[in-house]
Amino acid sequence: MKKEICLVLLVVVFLSATNAQLLKITPGGSITVTNGATFHADGLTLMPTANFTITDNELIRTTAVTHTTPNPYIFRVYQFINNTPVFNGNIQINYTDGTELNNIPENVLTLNIHNGTFWNSWLPTTRDATNNFILINNISSVLNELTLANQSLPLPLNWLWFTATKQDNMALLKWSTAQELNTKNFLIQHSKNSTDWNDIGSVAALGLSTVNNYSFIHTNPKAGVNYYRIKQVDTDNRFTYSLVNKLSFNTAEESFAVLGNPIINKTLIVKANKAMLLSIYAADGKLLFTQNINEGVKYIDLTKCAAGIYLIKTENYTQKIIVQ
Repeated sequence: MKKEICLVLLVVVFLSATNAQLLKITPGGSITVTNGATFHADGLTLMPTANFTITDNELIRTTAVTHTTPNPYIFRVYQFINNTPVFNGNIQINYTDGTELNNIPENVLTLNIHNGTFWNSWLPTTRDATNNFILINNISSVLNELTLANQSLPLPLNWLWFTATKQDNMALLKWSTAQELNTKNFLIQHSKNSTDWNDIGSVAALGLSTVNNYSFIHTNPKAGVNYYRIKQVDTDNRFTYSLVNKLSFNTAEESFAVLGNPIINKTLIVKANKAMLLSIYAADGKLLFTQNINEGVKYIDLTKCAAGIYLIKTENYTQKIIVQ
């Protein structure tokens, strides 16, 4: 009984905020909505058919989704800060007429649930335009984000994940999608300030309804912080963006990087962060090679060099290499 009273107070206290916090469960705490009980929170009603426990979580109501979707949805979105356990039961969402509907006809409203990985659409059991609610029975899903959307438009592709990792002073970008529909390609975008973006590559979409895995290597990231995102483009030129990832590379003082050390095939691959004079010395200090090189990747033939230790030098940076 005490838990139910606290829950009601939380709902009432935060109801008037733009981003209304409906429920907050502190670390170590939990609330269980038992089979047959009803959970109400500002227009969201959960009616589990099996005990549903919410632990260390927050529930807020806002007007915008956090997971990318080009589908029209109403300006009423419920978000759990952390994924819930699987919810089994019935869900009802009440809404208001007017602006909140975002010009979507009430007779096409459908429950959309993001389960932390992708969106799923659930057709209503009851759609009541007089009393302004949608009821859906027999749901089984993790709850992360809930809203009502236009069922006449297909759900977009689902972004599963996007990572950026350093690989031999290059940026290895990997991403995964699911349920692609009419996806044309992916544009890889780069920025130095997270505001101004440039396309640095393109990858054609696989277009599978199952999981799709992609990768791209940025061979010449800039010194300092580099920001990356993926722009997904549909065949009708609609588009969505992935999350933004960032990587930090050599400082300005580290004017070059060796790609692969030890050298195992007598070909030295150097990535220069700017134009420079680059020299190679033997361990005894003898100059073996010197050349002005431009920014980018340079291949240097070392077939005349015996196995051993060598030094690569520029005006302000030195690196040891091992030739095998």
